[in-house]
Amino acid sequence: MKDPRVKDALYTITDVDVAKDLSSAKIFVTVQGGKEAEESVMLGLQQASGYLRRELGKELRLRRIPRLEFIEDTSFDEADRLTKLLREL
Repeated sequence: MKDPRVKDALYTITDVDVAKDLSSAKIFVTVQGGKEAEESVMLGLQQASGYLRRELGKELRLRRIPRLEFIEDTSFDEADRLTKLLREL
């Protein structure tokens, strides 16, 4: 993707949950770089969802391409917070 909000950022897709009927896919994303970078990347990915669906359609050749929903994955932040709390005990 050419969008600089996404192209130049550090992010990881941590999980994808696809509905059984292929109507939707929840894509969990972790972004490095703080809250501002996180908001920028998530907005860029949401706005690029149509383009990404089209590209998936070309590669997968499925009858139905799922609607893409990008969700911030906070599990790593939560795990880090819990680790810090446990170390303080």
